[in-house]
Amino acid sequence: MTVPSNGFPNGLTSDEARCRLNSSGPNSMPETAEDPLRRAVTKFWSPIPWMLEAAILLELVLGKFVEAGIILVLLWFNAALGFFQEGRAQATLAAMSRGWR
Repeated sequence: MTVPSNGFPNGLTSDEARCRLNSSGPNSMPETAEDPLRRAVTKFWSPIPWMLEAAILLELVLGKFVEAGIILVLLWFNAALGFFQEGRAQATLAAMSRGWR
């Protein structure tokens, strides 16, 4: 019979499991759900979107409306892509969490 690397051939004893639970906490994932509106707004609230927003304003001041529109479309596309990818990741985490219960 091969002994597993943890040194417990038949699994953990109750005392060892209790000790590990007290020292490390339960084997669970924290809740990560966030309000969708807040998630959407945060896509525009960081340094890269600020740079793009400043570029849009600069282009508008210079009268370059087509360029400002292109930057605006890219800003919205980036925000939408990040929003949907983050939603998929949260759905995956929720499915994994349900599977552990």
